[in-house]
Amino acid sequence: MDELRREGKVVVQSSTDPGGEEAGRATMTRSKGGVVLLDGPAAGRYSVGRAPHWLRAVVSRTDGTRDLLDQLHDTPRPVEAVYVYETAGPTWSAESARLMGMIICPPPGAMGEYRHRADVDGEALRETAAWRSWCRAQPLDHESYDPLTGRTVPAGEVSA
Repeated sequence: MDELRREGKVVVQSSTDPGGEEAGRATMTRSKGGVVLLDGPAAGRYSVGRAPHWLRAVVSRTDGTRDLLDQLHDTPRPVEAVYVYETAGPTWSAESARLMGMIICPPPGAMGEYRHRADVDGEALRETAAWRSWCRAQPLDHESYDPLTGRTVPAGEVSA
């Protein structure tokens, strides 16, 4: 069994994997909330703590296990292929969702929909420094909605 290296994470296994649970790992969430990857090699619904504008997804070349690298210090394992996703609309952070959860039960986690960016070589962005540099250099083309204030945040103020 691989050692877990992502704190507070849910590692997603393929929807055809009946096992699903092993120390700290869980199958893809089937709830209505969460982050949804609409297409691409890691398509599915995930339960995560952050929903940044840009997101790396990984798929194990050995067993098909899928995961999102949503935390700031997440890194791909050598056996994982890296793919890049971009939001397809507004996202809600886990903190915004937690506060909304005070009036909506149960409180949801981070939420948003993402599209695969097949034009971006995820393998070239495997290292965290390269990933962060690339994210900062990208123009953002839409606004992000903050459910707590009811305001949209201009694209230039959104960060990965």
